[in-house]
Amino acid sequence: MDDGVCLKIMILGDSGVGKTNLLLKYMDEFINENYIATLGIDYKTKNVVYNDTNVSLQIWDTAGQERFKSVTKSFLKGTDGIIFMYDITRKDSFLNLKHWITDINDLKLANSKSIICGNKIDLEEERKVTNEMKEKLSKELDCEIIEISAKKCININEPFDILLNKIFGDMTKEQIIKKFVNNYSDISSISALTLDEKKKKRKCC
Repeated sequence: MDDGVCLKIMILGDSGVGKTNLLLKYMDEFINENYIATLGIDYKTKNVVYNDTNVSLQIWDTAGQERFKSVTKSFLKGTDGIIFMYDITRKDSFLNLKHWITDINDLKLANSKSIICGNKIDLEEERKVTNEMKEKLSKELDCEIIEISAKKCININEPFDILLNKIFGDMTKEQIIKKFVNNYSDISSISALTLDEKKKKRKCC
């Protein structure tokens, strides 16, 4: 990208919390109600403008299954921002955030910013995560918590906008380019799971 920068964003959380749906909605793509859970890791790229700066967001969608956590960690190098997700109708997915965040903190990712995102506010009547629980965790981890509905497209841009504000702060265009100019990831060298590999895994699991 001419006169621009690239950022690597990861979406992490338990399986089924809506990570893929959030990514697809943010990309303005169709959500298949019968989609198959992500196996391994996949990514999409979206170009946005921040403070007159062209920014290419390389957004990684990860599997939440325990067996893929070691794979996920290997892809975290160079991450600029992380969205930790939970499902407001599943208390376990909220409680497991501590494990996800602890694992990430252990990796000591330099300068990586994060936000916690609760999904499925369209199912408010099934809510299991209370405001008190959110406030307690937010203070404990010193991390902002927002809630969205990927299905109903409510607050979809918010987690990404907040991350950009955290990453860039009040930096000028010149400062952003100077700091992130060499921040491009070599996508061609990344061995993400192919569709054929996903099919093989689906058959044997």
